Amino acid sequence: MPKRKQPCKLQALVMLRVVKLLRKACESWITALREAALTGSEAYLKETQNVTADCDTVYELLTSLPTDILQLLATHIIRRIINMIAQYDETCCELKDAFWYDEDYHDSVCSKILNAVLFPCTRVYYMKDITSGFAQKLIVQTLACVPNLTVLTFDLKTENDNSNLVASNIHHLRHLKSFQYNCDCTDEVVEQVALHCRNLRTVILSFSHSVTDASVHYLMTLNKLEHVDVMFTSITTEFYGALLSVLPSINNIVITSLTYNIFEHILKEELYTITQYTGYIRDINVLTQKCPNLSTVVMYDINQNLANMVALNRLDHLQIRKADYESCNLNAVLIGVGHRLCHLYLVHIKNVRMVEIVNFCSSLECLLLKRCSFVRLNENGILGTDPPHYRSVTDLKLLGDSHHEIDFRHLQHYVNLQILECTGVNTLNDDFIEDAVRQGAFRNIVCFKVEEIAPGALTMRTVELLIRHCEHLKELGYLRSWRLVEPEFISNLRNIIVTTNSDLHIL
Repeated sequence: MPKRKQPCKLQALVMLRVVKLLRKACESWITALREAALTGSEAYLKETQNVTADCDTVYELLTSLPTDILQLLATHIIRRIINMIAQYDETCCELKDAFWYDEDYHDSVCSKILNAVLFPCTRVYYMKDITSGFAQKLIVQTLACVPNLTVLTFDLKTENDNSNLVASNIHHLRHLKSFQYNCDCTDEVVEQVALHCRNLRTVILSFSHSVTDASVHYLMTLNKLEHVDVMFTSITTEFYGALLSVLPSINNIVITSLTYNIFEHILKEELYTITQYTGYIRDINVLTQKCPNLSTVVMYDINQNLANMVALNRLDHLQIRKADYESCNLNAVLIGVGHRLCHLYLVHIKNVRMVEIVNFCSSLECLLLKRCSFVRLNENGILGTDPPHYRSVTDLKLLGDSHHEIDFRHLQHYVNLQILECTGVNTLNDDFIEDAVRQGAFRNIVCFKVEEIAPGALTMRTVELLIRHCEHLKELGYLRSWRLVEPEFISNLRNIIVTTNSDLHIL
């Protein structure tokens, strides 16, 4: 085993070095272009030619590497280069204000920089959180360079609508399996996607109001579709129901309004392929009857008795937003299915009973409690220290606020935590952390992110305890909220991390 791990580690180190060199090269190109723009049109034109030549050289060098190395490199560098180009475009006022400015030259050299790190073997274009319309345009214009792409994601609205470009360039991606184009997608884009991307499994078009019932016909032709999200588009309930009735492998339903009765428009008696349901629920009994194989349920604004969810014998992921724990009878749900749950997310839930979560959710891996109010522990039983729940949870997020402070004194019993994120937890201080460390609560912690609520509760003592005793720790935050930790302490800590070549990140 050690012989297998060593090359992977070496490969990662080499990859980081190459990424660093490419980032420096991109920075030097952008700096040279900025300086040339200040000199004049002749200097700028000459510099664009120099950068173009450099990009060609870099591309030749990179494409001489083995394919598996290139694929790994692409996942690390493409997004970084796109971010740098987008920032350059947003801040190059001296260039755009010049009377001789030529948009084509600017676009061409930026496209060339991006092309230098685009390889035919690239599989994933995961452009999450991009708001630059210019960056999105460059990405779409260069799709011919990545013909083997299987994932293309645009999840946010940009300042420019590039839907026409997407429609005219999507034909390059015949191997695409996942397509996400939120906000600006149109019926024309969907038509072209359906025509050229026949292997699609996932299509997400949320918040695209220009996607109408006309798109349903094209989506129906994609027989391999498993996941479709048309939330807040202009597709009507009737046509959405027809789509769910036709697609043979569809596995999800998304409902955006309590007024929609989607099941009236679904021809099938039971939807055996549906494993995920997200949205509002008019009648929990209808849902459990129509979709007996649900494994993931995300529901909003619950004001009904959920006891019949116990009929969902494959349910392992439950998320509820805005409800009352007692009036919706969550107790009965957890008694019936709690032992199967791997993920439990409760958001804006009143009267949460932690004793029942601890006692009934014995296989839980991820627990999120956000802006919830809790029944006092002495009112709903006593928490033990040995339930399986404490050993099963590896990801714990406790997110309160000034109106929803969280008393979580039993935190130290979670002995296998790998991820801990806390805001508004009023029991955390140096002494608490020290006791927890002594009991082994954080021996496997990888990510420790705590926002301080009580002034002066957490100090460098906690930082030292975690670094000394938690050998797997990789991320530590949010230190700037710790009032007794001076900014220079954080800077010094970062310097120590760099000089000791540690892979710990301070957030």
